[in-house]
Amino acid sequence: MPTYQEILDCVATWPADQRAQLIDALLATELSDEPRSTEETLEIESAWRQTAVVRLQELQSGQAATVSWEDVQTKTEQMIYGHKLG
Repeated sequence: MPTYQEILDCVATWPADQRAQLIDALLATELSDEPRSTEETLEIESAWRQTAVVRLQELQSGQAATVSWEDVQTKTEQMIYGHKLG
């Protein structure tokens, strides 16, 4: 069985769309030892879809603003390390 690092190294070479598909698949897996009922799963999926629709509408209408990756990275580095790293 490959190690976590071996898998990570391999996946890092994949195109972005394939990595995104893997992330979606992993997020869809159950992280609990207690299985969810089909009804509960459908309710959760519906709530996420509704949230995504609302957020997309907010972006499209201008109610929500986007933040560049550089700004997010800088702010995160400042929060964690007290300064920008690079």
